[in-house]
Amino acid sequence: MHGIPVNSSFPLACPCRKCKNRKWLTWDIVKQNLFEKGFVEDYYVWAAHGETPNSNGLVYFDQANSSYCNASEVQYDPYKSMLEDAVRNEFPIENQGDFLMNEEPSATSKKMYEMLDMTSQPCFEGCPMTELSAMTKMLNIKTEMNLSEAATDRIAQFVNRFFPTKIPNRPIPNFNKIKRKLSLLGMTSQSIDCCPKGCMIYWKADNELMECKFCGGARYRISKQTKKAIPLAKMEYFPLTPRLQRLYASDTTAEKMRWHKVHHREEGVMRHPSDAKAWIHFDNLHPDFAEDPRNVRLGLCSDGFQPFGQFGQKYSCWPIIVTPYNLPPGTCMKQQFLFLSILVPGPRNPTKGIDVYLQPLIEELKQLWEVGVVTYDAFSRENFNMRAMLLWTISDFPAYAMLSGWSTKGKFACPCCIEFTEAFWLYHSKKHSWFDNHRKFLPSDHPFRFDNENFTKGKSIFYGPPLARDGSYCYDEVSSLMSVTEVGGIEHNKIVGRDIGWKKRSIFWDLPYWKDLLIRHNLDVMHIEKNFFENMFYTILGVPGKSKDHAKGRMDMEQICHRPSMERGGNGKFPKAPFTISSEQMTVLCNWVDSLKFPDGFASRLGRCIEIEKLKVFGMKSHDCHVFMQRLIPIAFREMLPASVWEAITEISLFFRELTRKSITVSDMEKLKADIPIILCKLEKIFPPSFFDPSEHLVVHLPDEALWGGPPQYRWMYRFENFLGSVLKTKIGNKARVEASIREGYLQSEMGTFASYYFPEEVVTKERRVHRLDDGFFINEDASASIFAQKAKAVGARTRRHMNQNESSAVHSYVLLNCVEIQPFREMFINTTGLTTSDEAQLQVNFPLWFYHYVENDTIDHPRWLRALSRFPSPYVTTYQALNINGYKFNTVERSEDRVTCNCGVMVKCTGFDGSRLDYYGLIQEIIQLEYQEYKVLVFKCKWFDPSDRGTQVHPLYNIVDVHMQHVLRTPDCYILASQADQVVYVPYPSAKRKVNRWQSVVQCMPRAFVEKERGEESNEEEEDDEEEPSTFQENEPGISFYIELDFSGAQHIDDLSGLPATSTTPEYMDDALDGAYDNEHANNDNDVVQEDDVECTDDDDV
Repeated sequence: MHGIPVNSSFPLACPCRKCKNRKWLTWDIVKQNLFEKGFVEDYYVWAAHGETPNSNGLVYFDQANSSYCNASEVQYDPYKSMLEDAVRNEFPIENQGDFLMNEEPSATSKKMYEMLDMTSQPCFEGCPMTELSAMTKMLNIKTEMNLSEAATDRIAQFVNRFFPTKIPNRPIPNFNKIKRKLSLLGMTSQSIDCCPKGCMIYWKADNELMECKFCGGARYRISKQTKKAIPLAKMEYFPLTPRLQRLYASDTTAEKMRWHKVHHREEGVMRHPSDAKAWIHFDNLHPDFAEDPRNVRLGLCSDGFQPFGQFGQKYSCWPIIVTPYNLPPGTCMKQQFLFLSILVPGPRNPTKGIDVYLQPLIEELKQLWEVGVVTYDAFSRENFNMRAMLLWTISDFPAYAMLSGWSTKGKFACPCCIEFTEAFWLYHSKKHSWFDNHRKFLPSDHPFRFDNENFTKGKSIFYGPPLARDGSYCYDEVSSLMSVTEVGGIEHNKIVGRDIGWKKRSIFWDLPYWKDLLIRHNLDVMHIEKNFFENMFYTILGVPGKSKDHAKGRMDMEQICHRPSMERGGNGKFPKAPFTISSEQMTVLCNWVDSLKFPDGFASRLGRCIEIEKLKVFGMKSHDCHVFMQRLIPIAFREMLPASVWEAITEISLFFRELTRKSITVSDMEKLKADIPIILCKLEKIFPPSFFDPSEHLVVHLPDEALWGGPPQYRWMYRFENFLGSVLKTKIGNKARVEASIREGYLQSEMGTFASYYFPEEVVTKERRVHRLDDGFFINEDASASIFAQKAKAVGARTRRHMNQNESSAVHSYVLLNCVEIQPFREMFINTTGLTTSDEAQLQVNFPLWFYHYVENDTIDHPRWLRALSRFPSPYVTTYQALNINGYKFNTVERSEDRVTCNCGVMVKCTGFDGSRLDYYGLIQEIIQLEYQEYKVLVFKCKWFDPSDRGTQVHPLYNIVDVHMQHVLRTPDCYILASQADQVVYVPYPSAKRKVNRWQSVVQCMPRAFVEKERGEESNEEEEDDEEEPSTFQENEPGISFYIELDFSGAQHIDDLSGLPATSTTPEYMDDALDGAYDNEHANNDNDVVQEDDVECTDDDDV
């Protein structure tokens, strides 16, 4: 049975004497019939089972299940596996009896067999590509490149011209036919009629209604031409169950869906939501659900976007997205695991009526919780009952009100403080303020509690913060309200909810477990940070219309606070606030922002947001605000604002930086929880009451949510907003039918992505595309020693040059002392010579020659790599201008000068021979490839800044590191291994006092695709990020320890090292012996090396 998987759940034509290929049965029943009745006569070419007269007759077995599988006899077809994975849940083994009752297969089965036939039909005789593989590749190209259907058809027509015409062929059809033929690979969607005003959907019991039961509006309009009834509005629903089932159709994702249960959970450390209290709390309450790790935890996000651009037609499109959290950190929330669930029809914001459109999803979630669905697990190769639960929702603050039912406007806007808020109305500014709302979070004996001068006049605080409310308390509060899906619910809620924060009974309360959750709706850190930054930044800059320091705010401040220095003077004018900068400083700041250069992938070019002539700052995106808030605020205003103001804004900057780490600890979050009230109180002593909007207040609750929910990157909007912009928005081909365009494009994208998993390795897809900062390949075939296990990719031009003896000695000594496998020999040398930790210089000078003689004269047959390493490297080296390694892109100083990015900064965390630790900061002058016979080692030659207090300063409170750009080390020991380098960028301080500030702040970067590994975890996890999904800058750069000389006595005040005389580290009494060893090693190499070769290498050339 050529091409039919053995032991699969596929029905197939039974070739026994009785059935004669007319009945479609399962494999077990076919096998039984053949044993009992025998084969049909004259059935030599198995045409009913995919065999052709030219077939080689090999039988395809299920390699994983068959115990009789012989690798030499197996013909594996990935496209048959793709088809099996796609329809496996359509044909469960338990229903095998159904096939006995019918002579002909169903319509779905016929489609499956048509596709099965296409897997064995080449496009033409001799073509390695089958009809199915050609169509799936064309579909993938169309969806990934966002091609129109017309463009896809033109490409297909062009390709078909190359098909031979003298022999039968199967040309690639047009795109409409491709969609029909591949329909089994895709998922389905449902269009549900709804009221144009958003009152109801015509669903379930209301499906037969012809008019809205709320407003009485018509359901249809009658076409004047066709006289057909056309729905006035439709929502698109994408069933969740089959999409979750497909996660278990592939053994790769099926295995990853168990990760949350099997991974090592380190006490007090949270890298994933499964490490956090909310997850563990739910598992303890529902052990039957937690028992099977394959049960799915979900997150839900809702956000609106403008499909026609900022200046186009006003139209609000509201997708609802669901994502599974079972997956590991490197995979969780990647684009292919963000499932579009609902498209709410525009053009208006659904506001609190979003519950109307959530009904199908909530019904499905209830079914998945209470009953579950039988699903095939490809990893364990068994069926199981898959259940699912919704862990929380994610949204910005306005959408928080839509989903939760709690009003985020007015005095009770804070959903955590609820009725215990102390927000008050500002008479002149005409808004509510959360000024002086944070002293109650301080310790009971904190002096700020009793300060009645710098906060509200004459007010002291003697009470504590509001207690956190559990789900049962909230459920009792909303029990008196009605859902908006009930007739009369809106009117009832207006009366009952008039004096409380709840404005409706959210539909999420229909989920049986909703009250058991610690977090039901997340505060979005992304938007809170952005709003906080914009308010603070524009207030400091005094931007009209955006600053919170204005005349009305000052008038409110006079009534509430006692701040004579900011009150109106005798001339009727308000004096300049101490937290604002002058126009001269504004000019300096704008020029500084325009000149900023960051490493590749760290941040966008902020200079595009500056209009220097008009001194305007505009157009900063969420990520721009994220980087500016966390890394640039302490640098930008250090010399422009008074110390008390700078300290307060620096502390809030560091707060967000610590909060948004990829890996957080309980102790760190507890510390942030204690620190943030103090920080906010310091800001309250500086800024006027009009500054404190809800975003400034909500910050006080973020540490609690981090303790409950884990790292914020799983609970913020960056991934979802990127999905809206880079996926859904690009699918809008027909702007007159926004939702329908998105639906079609998304369903096609699902098909194309699923098919791409089965393409041969040489086929380039979006998921397989090499990241531009990819490290490339291992530069040595033999990586027996760690020093040779470097994975890197060279970029740009390369040259060959000759190293002098001093350079070669210094770099060779460093390589030996930083090779882990050489450490036993180093200890042997120390014990033999009696050196101490104070004899570091002698160790660096004498150990290489001792090691050379030891290996050469030793009777033990050492491995080839050890003998090569004991000898000096070739004096001829290859130098590069750029190198991708460790997830970074490194450039030399020369290459970075004329580029908009700066990739030449480097940092190493060092450990001296005596165990002392010190950080070194420098600039890459040269990227060198050493050659130890056939082995290669990549090193950086750097200009190192003086690590003593004269050249490096660390702020005692905030750990801000500054380096003096002209205090550098004068030492030939200027090399490090490329694999040891972390990347930094040096940012100057803007100053109106001096033209050149030689002190610059160190901003440490992290690899763009960095995923922190757990202790003892293998590095086999998928870590790369898609090019279209830029990973948000976050902290958690792992430190690297190695040995390096900690002697900085040679530091001098110079601009460059190029003019320094070369200094040998070799004593005179060893010069002759060392010269002899050097000459003998490389006596035969001189004729084989070109001294200088200006060969250009492309960006894809590997070292």
